[in-house]
Amino acid sequence: MNALQRLIPGLELVYDGFVRVWKGPDKHEIVSSTDSVAFLIHIVDRDLVVFVHQRRAPMVSDKNPTGELLETPAGRFDCALTAEELIAKEAGEEVGATVDPAKVILFNEGIPLAMCPGILTEKQFLGLVRIYSSEIENEERIFGVDADEQIRREFIPVTSLSLLPYDDLKTYALVQRFLHWLREDGRSI
Repeated sequence: MNALQRLIPGLELVYDGFVRVWKGPDKHEIVSSTDSVAFLIHIVDRDLVVFVHQRRAPMVSDKNPTGELLETPAGRFDCALTAEELIAKEAGEEVGATVDPAKVILFNEGIPLAMCPGILTEKQFLGLVRIYSSEIENEERIFGVDADEQIRREFIPVTSLSLLPYDDLKTYALVQRFLHWLREDGRSI
């Protein structure tokens, strides 16, 4: 019996795959998944941030027939790592950056945020990585760990961040927090 089952008597597991779907006696559904990280990479000496283009099947629509989003790199806790270690691992896999976990800045005092608390158990750590251009691959290629993860990166000038439209909440939140952080540091954006 897990914590959900102890909290909600009569909870029944109806799907067990990449996520788990539970149905309660009141027909309320809960999607249980691992927690995750999302992070913004700032290339300090070029004053760029690194976003990724990735297809997201749930985002397919008439307005977005490929489901591709421009978003910040992210990853799930599918192995025993700290948030900082997972951010460093994902930075290498998704954009070719070499990141020292000790240099990762976690926002919200390192407390993960609920993704969609009415239905989803996932919480996400939001972070910032500040690197130099020597710490990221120069060569353009397709990134990702397997054929299903076809990731292209895009370098965005920091001065353009407030002008972009955003389709993804984590990316919007990270950009807003980063811009706030820069303004606190005395920079006008």
